[in-house]
Amino acid sequence: MMEPMHKILSAVGMVGVAVSTLYGGITYIDDRYAQAPRVELLELRFEEKVLTDRAVAIQDRIWEIEDRYENFLTVAPVSVKEEHRQMVADLAKVKDEIRAVMDGYRQKGYPATSDYYKYENSKRSR
Repeated sequence: MMEPMHKILSAVGMVGVAVSTLYGGITYIDDRYAQAPRVELLELRFEEKVLTDRAVAIQDRIWEIEDRYENFLTVAPVSVKEEHRQMVADLAKVKDEIRAVMDGYRQKGYPATSDYYKYENSKRSR
């Protein structure tokens, strides 16, 4: 009579081990690989933050030059004019890169409006 009870308990134990193993495996896979969308979102946010900081720095430098020459860049040395022209081009490029990152947000299903970050807001008050 002990023999059938032993077989039943053995079967229940094996099922318990199988369920535990499956649960552990699924949990491991979920922890390891299912977080990829979160990592992608963090990468997008980090890239946007870096670009936003860069845009603010460029804009501040542009304003610095404009303030120094009181918006009369025609009297500025050629090197300053060239630097100003290059910074304006760089700022436009960075803003395009920010827009591309924002499009990446939208493609992944996250809300991202064009004014999500105010990269125009700089140290200078206008």
